[in-house]
Amino acid sequence: RYQQQGREGLKSRSRAPHRVANRTDVGTEQAVVRIRQAMMKGQDPALRYSNIGAETIAAELERAHIIPPSLTTINRILRRYGLQRPRTKRACANKLPADYPWPCVQQPNQLHLLDCVTRTTHTIRRLYSCNLLDQARQWPFLRIITAKTRDNVAQFLVSAWQEVGLPQHLYLDHDTVWRGSSYGQRSFSHIVRLCLLLGVEVIFTPPYTPEANPLIESFNGIWDRNFWQRTQFDSLAHLETELGHFEGWG
Repeated sequence: RYQQQGREGLKSRSRAPHRVANRTDVGTEQAVVRIRQAMMKGQDPALRYSNIGAETIAAELERAHIIPPSLTTINRILRRYGLQRPRTKRACANKLPADYPWPCVQQPNQLHLLDCVTRTTHTIRRLYSCNLLDQARQWPFLRIITAKTRDNVAQFLVSAWQEVGLPQHLYLDHDTVWRGSSYGQRSFSHIVRLCLLLGVEVIFTPPYTPEANPLIESFNGIWDRNFWQRTQFDSLAHLETELGHFEGWG
């Protein structure tokens, strides 16, 4: 090397192999890029409301009968093509005491989580997404209502339990609709009466403590990020139709 290149030829060279034996083939790499771009554009109805992470991409590769590389390799490919998105920083939640009595869930329909998300559109002044989640199976049941009344919420619960199954416990916050009026502290609300009539035990989280129900709060974030922010809804019928597509991904 010295005779051919002089002193430059004496410098240390990389010991990396010239050929990588387990390098991801070009076809798989391009498939990863195409799937990620389809997810980000939201043009494919089957992927419109899916997550866009490496786990979902690997599942789509398997559906296409392509052996997926590792999740680390998928993330490396996305970074190489500039398709990675920085993670949004979440506000630090208040820490609950170490002896907080978390419900112990081991079987389906042992505990259902309930919450309502409020949104507005240019055509509908205000609407509510009633989100119910079976904790054991992560099975969501979603419906849109235009007024958060006790009758609408009661009908939502009946419809949800007819499809998902009747739970042993219902875990929810202190919303007035299901907690009941503050003036009638010794009386049961309409929603609590419905639950007791069906043999469902109601568990309320502490007031103003969303961190006591982290799974439903996390699901609400996915609903907002993957569904609400990705599509412009023209009408309530359009919104309800698209909600059915998202429910399959939720």
